[in-house]
Amino acid sequence: MMPSAFICLERLPLTPNGKIDRKSLPVRENISQLTGYVAPRNRIEQILASIWQDVLDVAQVGVNDNFFELGGASVQSLEVVAKANISGLRVSVENIFEHQTIAELAAQINEE
Repeated sequence: MMPSAFICLERLPLTPNGKIDRKSLPVRENISQLTGYVAPRNRIEQILASIWQDVLDVAQVGVNDNFFELGGASVQSLEVVAKANISGLRVSVENIFEHQTIAELAAQINEE
């Protein structure tokens, strides 16, 4: 797997024991800031964006953001499917793998 973003550091922060201090590492930039945020345009996109924000633990999800580039994996796709179905949207794991952005997934849901 390839990371979606890299952060260059002069040196890694260390704990007094000489191990990497993960709590002191800088937070990666929000990927949606790099690609340009496009807000949800309808009810289905709003529901999906809210679910993705919750499942992926990101502050903001645009309709063109890629689920997997935001850190999603097959385990999170199962959680998205469950929450979408609870919200009344018919979504499958296959749909998420085939339609990886909210815009594409919402269009698929509208077709069905």
